[in-house]
Amino acid sequence: MPSRRWISNDAKSCFDRIVHWVAIISLMRFGIQWRTLRSMFVTLMKSKHRVRTGFGDSDRVFTPPTLIPFQGCGQGNGAGPPVWVAISSILLGMMISKGFGFDFLMSISWAPLLADCFCFVDDTDVCQAAPSPDQSGESIVPAVAKALQWWSNGVRLTGGAIRPDKSFWYLIDFKHVGIAVELDDLDGTSVHLKWLEADELAKTLGILMSPCSNSKAQLVVMQGKAKAWADQIQPSFLQQYDVLPLLCTTIQKTLEYPMALTFFSPQEWDQILSPVLRASLPKAGICRNFPRAMVYAPIALQGVGVPHPYGLQVIKHLDMLLRHPANQTKTGAFLEAVLQAHQLKTGTSYGLFQQVYSNTSILASDMWAKRTWSELDSLSIHLEFDSPSLQPMRQGDQLLVDLFIDSLVDQHTLKWLNWCRIFLHAVTLSDIVNAEGTAITLDAWKGIRADYLADRYQWPRTARPSNQWWTMWQQWISTHLTGHSNRRRLSSPLGLWHSADLSWKWQYSPSTNTLFHHEGQIWIPSEPTSSTSRQRTFYLPRHFNLDLPPLPVNTVRALVSVFSSRSPSHKSRVLLHSTGPHQPAETPHQPAETPAPHLPSLIFGTNLAVWLSQVLTAGFQRNIIWITCQTPGKFEDQSSTRSELIGLMASLLVLEWMAQLAQLKLFASQPLVEMACDGLIALDKSFSEAHLSLSGAQFDLASTIRALLCHLPLQVHRHHVKGSHHGAGLSSCPSYWSSKDRLSEQSIREVDWLSLARAMKALPANLQRWTPKHISGMTGVGKFLAIWKRSATSSCPRCSSCPVEDHLHVPRCSAPTAAAEWSKRHLAFRTWMQTQQTAPEIEAFLFEYLKTVRQPTLGVPNVRAWSCQPHLFQRAISSQAKLGAQGLLEGLVSPKWRHLQALHFSYIGSKKSANLWASRLIQQLIRIGHYMWKDRNRLAHSEDSSW
Repeated sequence: MPSRRWISNDAKSCFDRIVHWVAIISLMRFGIQWRTLRSMFVTLMKSKHRVRTGFGDSDRVFTPPTLIPFQGCGQGNGAGPPVWVAISSILLGMMISKGFGFDFLMSISWAPLLADCFCFVDDTDVCQAAPSPDQSGESIVPAVAKALQWWSNGVRLTGGAIRPDKSFWYLIDFKHVGIAVELDDLDGTSVHLKWLEADELAKTLGILMSPCSNSKAQLVVMQGKAKAWADQIQPSFLQQYDVLPLLCTTIQKTLEYPMALTFFSPQEWDQILSPVLRASLPKAGICRNFPRAMVYAPIALQGVGVPHPYGLQVIKHLDMLLRHPANQTKTGAFLEAVLQAHQLKTGTSYGLFQQVYSNTSILASDMWAKRTWSELDSLSIHLEFDSPSLQPMRQGDQLLVDLFIDSLVDQHTLKWLNWCRIFLHAVTLSDIVNAEGTAITLDAWKGIRADYLADRYQWPRTARPSNQWWTMWQQWISTHLTGHSNRRRLSSPLGLWHSADLSWKWQYSPSTNTLFHHEGQIWIPSEPTSSTSRQRTFYLPRHFNLDLPPLPVNTVRALVSVFSSRSPSHKSRVLLHSTGPHQPAETPHQPAETPAPHLPSLIFGTNLAVWLSQVLTAGFQRNIIWITCQTPGKFEDQSSTRSELIGLMASLLVLEWMAQLAQLKLFASQPLVEMACDGLIALDKSFSEAHLSLSGAQFDLASTIRALLCHLPLQVHRHHVKGSHHGAGLSSCPSYWSSKDRLSEQSIREVDWLSLARAMKALPANLQRWTPKHISGMTGVGKFLAIWKRSATSSCPRCSSCPVEDHLHVPRCSAPTAAAEWSKRHLAFRTWMQTQQTAPEIEAFLFEYLKTVRQPTLGVPNVRAWSCQPHLFQRAISSQAKLGAQGLLEGLVSPKWRHLQALHFSYIGSKKSANLWASRLIQQLIRIGHYMWKDRNRLAHSEDSSW
């Protein structure tokens, strides 16, 4: 990457200072008619302004003091941002025409990447870069000052101005000498622009940012925001049901806004959110020391439902990595450039996120990509990018970093060996070996960058390591490559070259005994000398004709030494040391003349067909290909749209295979393919230009389809046809219950989590809050009321037999009122099951098993009832027994009940949904516990109670 200067500037009162005629001309460039613009701007010119307060509007009006009307678009005007965008487009075009900005090539693919400015309304970052990585940052100061002056003058001509007090600049380079950059003030006075160190934070778009992240300073800022919110909410009066929604929609969003750039650990997020939870949980009727695993657990798992900020942070990072490349945004191109630069620096054939973090993380720069890599590695999240890889150049060739790792060097040695490799611009072993592939070159041995190789990659600027590291480099070569301390000859020579490589600057033609030197786009021949010695020498011509023939086919790579002549009248000599033949190129693969009979027998799984309206090959014309597809994902993730998307993707893969057989090129004459589907949503997700969102449904398939469409050498057109219509992992909450002996590792898998999630979401808000408090035990029972010093005793208010009342005692209390309430709710539960057409065997078992909550000696009931699936019924009983009677009361039911009920509905010919039945069953069970709790509180808070 070249050296860069980054200037962030803010326009003064952007919307209020726009000159009207500038705005009108800018908008007319986009085709807006004069009459429309005249209507809006004449209204703005003739407006009378009043002051509005809580007591009404002022009687006096404010009008322009002269004939010149007020300028600007006005704050709150919906047309303000589009007007400024139209003006900014002219300013950006001016900057581009003057050659400002930066452009560079990606490290591996050499794909160009250009940028001039980064704008968000009136906040603009003007960037200027050196033309090459070897140029220092100080050398581009004149270009930076000129770019800033042009931008400042352009903004001034529109009626605006740059605010120096809100503008600053960074120098992104290895060192800074202290050169000042000047900017005209609002009154035209020249002032020095504030310079910031690379790790010094500055507020931009509401976020504190810097080229080198300063996490400690950002942590202090986030803690201050959380503390300020807690101080504001502490004295306020809020309804209990308003507190948690308020938390999630105010301070949670404030903390979420900068998460794409933060890398706080879970412990640091707990520190940030601690004052927020301690202030808000009591106002929501929840103990401030409530288990955090339950606070952060989703409502679907019977938790409080406050999202953990660390999880949101990880999702934000994944969103950056997945959404931008899928939508082919400019940010996605920058991410691709960063990942390629990291891959070249680590020197492996895999992308950054596919590498083993413990092996190569020390080789990557401490930047956003590396920190995201560390975060994903700690969570065992695997992410792959389809990026160009580093390839070996000849037989027996290997990547140097792979050789370093295979030799089991320690991390410190690996770091410095890699530094030596980067300085030599070497990726594979062939980059430091002679053309014959038999020995390490003398330049590579001594740490001298070779001039006989043209760089195949875009390398960063690298200082030469000190001599002690080159001694380590030579020791490693002697130990692992040559086997001798004083020789450079390889113990295992390399083989033939895979193909002709134009990055090798010197080529030798044995048939004509001519040496060729690569300069730009031409090959300059060198004639042999008349020397009779055994050494082969050539004369390097001083003058040559630009109209030279192309390089002969039979040339081979050559390793040479150039001896420049001190006299202008004498030619320089070139000494040819060795040559290495390359393997002849393979003949292109010819497609079969009649491939159609050899096509695999495939069957299409969705209502989708592919018509080839133009001939790919003779054998493919008007043939129908049937494709069998298996839709990836969990059972609950499946839908008709997902099935149609997998069908579209499979058909594109087949088209890609057919195009490879036909040897079609990306930019050649592209055949037309019409793709038809009866799913309009699937077609829109695949062919629409609307941005995909990571949180949107079917992001994985839709992004893959769009990537295939971009790289497919075919014109694919969508066509919607009318057809027939046919009908996540768990959070830490279950592991918390495992640690509290509520659920074992085996019984966790016996819970119907899907039905539980559906039931919890359907419960009223008060029951959603009550459930996690009750099942955790940290609720207003005698045990905790005594701990919280809100009661003088911890005994049960209904009976005298329980000295310490906990949540388990509430449904088991022996008081007459408790027994009566239980009997009432128990019978009501049976009535509900009968009205819902519950299978008789399920009704009998659940009714009897629920009795064991108060009478545990009864054990698992032995129900003798007829069942259409007796074996499934017995497995359901066994599964529910692992969850226990208390688990049943708390809504933990086995999914086998749902399956058995679905078979019962089918047996009796009912069209009712077993999924809905299971959700309502869980709701009924939770309500039984809640009724027992209300009966307990009714007696505890009555006037006759002595508790």
